[in-house]
Amino acid sequence: MFLIILGTILNFYTNDVMIKRADSTIIPTIGMEILNEDTIIANDSSQAEILYADSSTLYIDQNSRIVTSGKEKRSVFISVGRVWAKIKKLIKGESFEVKNPLSVSGVMGTEFEVSYMNDESVVRVVEGKVNTEDRQTGREVILQKEKAARIRRNMEMEVREFKLKELRKWYEWKKEHLDFLIRKIEEALKQGRIMQASRLMAQGKVLAQRLNMTEEYQRRIEQLKREYERSEEKQGLIEKKLDKVNLSYRQIFSALNRVEPGLTELSLKVNRLALQLLELEGYVRKDNTFVAKQQLTIVNRQIDEIENLIKEIKPQTIYEWQKKIEDDYQFLETAQKMPGIDARTRGKIQLTSKNLVDLKERVRRCKNSLVKDMNTFRKLKLEIVKLKIGAIQR
Repeated sequence: MFLIILGTILNFYTNDVMIKRADSTIIPTIGMEILNEDTIIANDSSQAEILYADSSTLYIDQNSRIVTSGKEKRSVFISVGRVWAKIKKLIKGESFEVKNPLSVSGVMGTEFEVSYMNDESVVRVVEGKVNTEDRQTGREVILQKEKAARIRRNMEMEVREFKLKELRKWYEWKKEHLDFLIRKIEEALKQGRIMQASRLMAQGKVLAQRLNMTEEYQRRIEQLKREYERSEEKQGLIEKKLDKVNLSYRQIFSALNRVEPGLTELSLKVNRLALQLLELEGYVRKDNTFVAKQQLTIVNRQIDEIENLIKEIKPQTIYEWQKKIEDDYQFLETAQKMPGIDARTRGKIQLTSKNLVDLKERVRRCKNSLVKDMNTFRKLKLEIVKLKIGAIQR
């Protein structure tokens, strides 16, 4: 077990950097202490800068994963990615190594880059000397300024020269990094991720100071804040409307639960009336006037029951539900496409939309059933009226 690396801090980072410590994942803060066996992960479009107590600096490129360890005997293990090290002259007993599965590079005081990707390790020396070992064969070479070693799986180490101008200093913080941060801040604000926006603003403030762009940065952030406030106001209105839509949904849902059994009963009664009509027609054809009149009494009672049931169901209300649901759904469709809606509200909109689609289908089925039974009922009544006249005349 290594000792805690006292004095080692996360000096700066941009965008999406995480630190894994034991079984926890930590969202970093600028200036936080880096402990022994911390894993630092710089995801896509992200970089990190580690500062040691002696002012040595380690830069971690995007899409990299490293583990730092040691105090006097400091080391960095790269499981994937790339680092750039600027190491101050070490005193006796101190060392600094950059390791990966294929190589170990040790220095006394120098500037160099090490990458490990796709089973290939490349070491490039910018200043000083770097002792590099091929971990497969044990072969060691001392690389000086503008020398590079390439080590691949199951292949011999290659040593070659390169020109410093070929080596892009990707670790240098530039205006483009600040512009990128501002775009990420804007995106976070639009999606309502305030905590993330705050962290990005803190990064931007430090980077703007480094680039002597504090005033310009502050001006752009204030503009984003004003836009966010306007967006929040608009979102507040949407939230209120969304609450009304959900209230309406609950009311219609509850009322529909009461209406659906009545619609089922209506269908049964209309079907029963149709059967009673067939019997009545039979008695009329047979000139059985006495039984026909008795049957008419039963039919009349059934007609009254159906008409009372239709009044209880209130067909107009079902038509109004259908229109209300359609209007609310159209609002949700429009709100879904509005910029500046945060993720929580967008999630509520999606859930409400799904609920409305289901409710809309239930109301549609109820309306169709009601219209069908009412049309059938009207036709039956006309035929019954004709039969009544015939029965009475006889």
